[in-house]
Amino acid sequence: MSPKISIITINYNNREGLERTFDSVFSQNYTNFEYIVIDGASNDGSKELIDQFSDKITFWVSEPDKGIYNAMNKGIDQVNGDYVFFLNSGDIFLNSNSLETVSKELHTEDIIYFNIQVVGENREFVKKCPQQLDFEFLYKGTLPHQSTFMKTETFKIVGKYDEKISIVADWKWFLVAVCNYNLKFRNVEEIISIYYLDGISADEKSRPIIKKERREILENSVPFLLFEYENRIKAENKIEGYESSRAVSFLKKIGFLKGL
Repeated sequence: MSPKISIITINYNNREGLERTFDSVFSQNYTNFEYIVIDGASNDGSKELIDQFSDKITFWVSEPDKGIYNAMNKGIDQVNGDYVFFLNSGDIFLNSNSLETVSKELHTEDIIYFNIQVVGENREFVKKCPQQLDFEFLYKGTLPHQSTFMKTETFKIVGKYDEKISIVADWKWFLVAVCNYNLKFRNVEEIISIYYLDGISADEKSRPIIKKERREILENSVPFLLFEYENRIKAENKIEGYESSRAVSFLKKIGFLKGL
């Protein structure tokens, strides 16, 4: 029997992006899915758009929330499928066969993750995830929720997203799942979605907050990794200090250090 997939879309004042996501979801050839839309009381016409397509949506609500992770948890609370998948407002499937491709890969593993096409203002690239999840990978980033399918029961094991964290609660969830629980993971080398790089976690100004939140998470949830994390931060700071020094800046200027 084909698995039932619970697709959750989070939206706030992004009617244009939401319409793009709707078109992508409703065009899927695979039909064994439910669709949950959580809107944060938008005032840009998003609510009216959702209502327009309410016959194709399993559950939706438009009300104030306490942030992105509170909204995501609201979606999880409504899930009745076998797997949970977040495709937030503005993001789309690669094509109409994406869910069909995914369904053939959902077997016994707790978490299946694919590759994604990332589109920024001035760049476009494919983000590939490693076959093995380890701290080396999680130190630099996390699994993209736009291409990750999690068994519904994993949220009973690991818990839902920590709403006290403003930016990297999804990073914490995957880190705890990898380090503290014996969950099964598998990577599939296929692109199934397109992610538009305009979120808060992609903002350079958010980097200090991200570092602070990650350190607190490691200290409280995975303390045995804190030492390695701090050593990596120190090494990065030394490299940044070296690259910004007057001598190095001069050598770069005259073309002596083209690789830096």
